[in-house]
This record gives sequence, C-alpha cells and structure tokens, in this order.
Amino acid sequence: MILGNKQFLFTKHPKTVDSEIVLTEVISDFTLYYNTNLQVTKSKTESKQLYLLGHLFSSEDSLATNKTLLDLLASTEDLEAFFKLLDSFYGEYVIIYKTEQQFLILNDCCAQNEVYYNVDFTEFGSQSCLLSDKTEVKNHPYYNSALFRNKKLFISETTPYSNVKHLLANHYLEINTAKNIRFYPTQPLEILDINIVAKKAAKQLKGYITAISKRLNLILPVTGGFDSRLLFLASLDLDGEYYMSNQ
Repeated sequence: MILGNKQFLFTKHPKTVDSEIVLTEVISDFTLYYNTNLQVTKSKTESKQLYLLGHLFSSEDSLATNKTLLDLLASTEDLEAFFKLLDSFYGEYVIIYKTEQQFLILNDCCAQNEVYYNVDFTEFGSQSCLLSDKTEVKNHPYYNSALFRNKKLFISETTPYSNVKHLLANHYLEINTAKNIRFYPTQPLEILDINIVAKKAAKQLKGYITAISKRLNLILPVTGGFDSRLLFLASLDLDGEYYMSNQ
C-alpha cells in the first residue's frame, strides 16, 4: 500500500507499506498508517489518548504549537469540555480520541480534511479508494444512474459505494458502538448584536491568520469578493504572498 501526500488510513486490517513514505502508529486494535508529509501530533494522559492529523491554531495565542493545543484538549475532564475547547480553535485536521469508554474519530468544523469509512467501522481513510483493499466495495445504484451523470450531485453522507460513507461536518464517529453522532451545535444559537459579533469575528480572524503565519507560509488569492477583501486586510501586516488570476 502506498499513501499519497498527507493521506492516512486507520484500520483493523494489517497492511504492507512502503516504509520510506508511510509511518505507523498502533492505537488499541487499530493501526494508523500515514504519509510522512502529514503532520501527526500525539498527547497522552493517564486516562486519554489524542492523535491530531493536521494542524490546530488558537486566535488567542499565535505562538501555540499543535502539541500545546492538543495537550490542552487532552486535559479536559470529559467529552463535553473537549468539544467546548475545540470549538475555540481553528484548523484542518482529523482527531482520534481514545479513553477507556470512548473511541472517536472526527474532523474539523468544515470537514476540510475528509474521512471516509466502511459501514462496519473497521476502516477509516482520507479517500474512499484507500478502503478497497479489505472492504469489498459495492457500487451505489444512484451514482451509476443517468440522474447522477446529469446532475453530479453527492447526497449527504453517501459515496459511490453503498457500504462506504463520508463523514459530514460537525459529526463524530463512535467506533466502539458504530454510531455517527452530531456534536454541534449543542444548543440553539443566540441572536446577538451585529456590532458585537463583527468585532469578535474580526479579532478571531486576525488571530487565526497571525497564528497560521507563525507556522506556515501565507499565500492568499485576491479577488473582488468580500471574503477575499477581509482576508487581505487581516493579513496586511504579516509576511505572505498574494496572487490574482485574469482567467
């Protein structure tokens, strides 16, 4: 098995891998295989194991590392406190959360780092094709229909394989019980004054971009869109590159 750039596979089924580009980590009765270009951070306490695949950033502490933030998450008392703290961070990531009672896998709030999994919860990966070694994939009738070929619409958590699903944003997978559970929002969102929200959002955006610039190279597209203008203004005093296209 060869994993592409920043890809991972989390499986109960042992694999033969190219050790030059794939690293491994045993977690319970699963093995995590990951490409060497994927940033993987670990944090363990007496009762909890956390594995971060990707990056976390704090808007309050621009110098905080992945390890610092993951250690804070590992120190939370329970799952509710874990999610409350995680909600204050930004990132592109997958997190594996293991305690004596709970065994979870989840991704960032926009599901930018994707997770695909088989319906018996024995394999999880960054692409559906990575599961096909031990998961006998079955073609989904909708994705082989004229309707899909015409509309090209992917529906909810479904994939082209009827026994492989796609983890949606704001959900986690409980591996022990084979359940897909929504964890956000935990309560109805309040309607707040726009001036309060705008100031808080601007401060968070500036904080996140500053934190990213301390760890990675900023490269931002410039368009006429309002979102692009916000990112441009928030990054003006930071080192970075900008580009535009005339296509």
